[in-house]
Amino acid sequence: MTAEILEVHRSLASTGTPVIPGASVRRFREPGAETAGSERFDIRWVAHPPGLPPGAIVQLEAIQVHSPTVQNQVMRLAGRTAGLTLTTLEISARQIQRAGRVHAWRISIAWRGHILARQSSPNWSQFSMP
Repeated sequence: MTAEILEVHRSLASTGTPVIPGASVRRFREPGAETAGSERFDIRWVAHPPGLPPGAIVQLEAIQVHSPTVQNQVMRLAGRTAGLTLTTLEISARQIQRAGRVHAWRISIAWRGHILARQSSPNWSQFSMP
């Protein structure tokens, strides 16, 4: 059993005010507007033949700006997984308002405690033990 992470795409889902065409009212930014919305991690990965059995996991470890602890998000794969796969993990807007945006992250694919693939942000090693 082997897996490989091909790409991690990180994006912000804003909960900002919608644009109203023709409106000429200037809005002031609310406090905390820079932390509004959620952070989304789209992970493109491949499970090489024969694939991964049910119970494999995709895990996001995140260090947020205002939190000293590593936050974990885990998605357990219900069925057998083979070939190209897209998994999306998200840090909620509420969690971002509480602990700040994600500063460093690490993605792992594992089965029964064995890490099959891992990718991290360039600054991960500055904030965490390997």
